[in-house]
Amino acid sequence: MRRNVVASMCAVVVALRMIPGGVSADISTVVSDVEGDVPVGWDMTTGEPTVEQLNGNTPASRIGYFDMVSYSLSLNTETSIYTYWMELSADLPLEGDALPSGVKIAEWALWVEDGVWNPVLNPVTTWFVIALTYDGASYDAYVLEYQTKEVVTSLEDIQCAGAEFQISFSADSIGNRESFYWMASTRVWWGQPDTWGFRFQDITDWDACAGDLGYDIPWLPEP
Repeated sequence: MRRNVVASMCAVVVALRMIPGGVSADISTVVSDVEGDVPVGWDMTTGEPTVEQLNGNTPASRIGYFDMVSYSLSLNTETSIYTYWMELSADLPLEGDALPSGVKIAEWALWVEDGVWNPVLNPVTTWFVIALTYDGASYDAYVLEYQTKEVVTSLEDIQCAGAEFQISFSADSIGNRESFYWMASTRVWWGQPDTWGFRFQDITDWDACAGDLGYDIPWLPEP
């Protein structure tokens, strides 16, 4: 049986920009991430993170664009458009740049879930994955309905510059959910995204929300 986890105070920065009349025009949660924690693994008793030292010399683990530095999720309440932004410890590949040996697809993703994920103690339900991917030739971005593995919509608003990117998606593409939990991640795929041939390189830090034994952050954030 899944254990319920209640979110507590988060070690994140929450920005609220107001328009006249007291209506929130933009809500944003900005999160800093520990550098050098790639590739990530976890203790099989508690779910706490461990750095997989045996895999630290793999080509993908030496690539800085899998190591998250900071990221944010923002909502424009007038347009109902979310923006997902991430900064990495090295520049993203340019289109046409080769991926590390053995890697078919690089992925930078946002997970929309129903609770605080702990891979051992609290295997939550994932509703959606919003992903930016690179296959060694070009970039793609989409919203995936995780339970059916069907693409809800392809995303055209992709902005990449150096070590940063942002993608935007509509609230209705994730079911117009007023509240949820979310996690940032980077992954490498050895197969295609409809297989299990992948591994996480970096995920939201364990202590992003103090007191929660897992990796997700609550939305809506508290001001």
